Amino acid sequence: AQMRQRIGRMTHDEIQALMVEAGPLGDDILAILEIEPNTWTFRYPDFDVDIVNVPEESRLVLTVAVATPAPDRAADVHRLLLLYNAIWQDTGSVRAALASTEGEVALICDVFTRELTAELLTRMAANLVDKAASWRTIIEAGAPDGSDVAASSDSVFRI
Repeated sequence: AQMRQRIGRMTHDEIQALMVEAGPLGDDILAILEIEPNTWTFRYPDFDVDIVNVPEESRLVLTVAVATPAPDRAADVHRLLLLYNAIWQDTGSVRAALASTEGEVALICDVFTRELTAELLTRMAANLVDKAASWRTIIEAGAPDGSDVAASSDSVFRI
């Protein structure tokens, strides 16, 4: 098992090179910023995808902040997010979480570095942004009683 982990572990410089290579591959990527060692941001027009290298686990974790539901809709949105988490096999292992005590919703996914290419990283970030856009629509949708949540969720569950 240790040999497999060593093979999958990428150095910071190797990951940095992939980040540089990924930039031109993503049509909507405005910038790729290294925030601190092992932490980058892919800046898109409407979202930032934060990417954290977890070297001891040989994986990158991608996170995007989506939106904060209105207090009167939070319970319905949270219920839907929990259902979404339950179907992780159908969502490309994307999970939802609360990113702050104020209730901001975030989407999270990860990739093992042994599988990592610039193309895969770019596709995963773009997919996360697409899902975030669908979730933002649901979270910010109109009816305060939450009646629109189930109807709006069809596109998210089909992603």
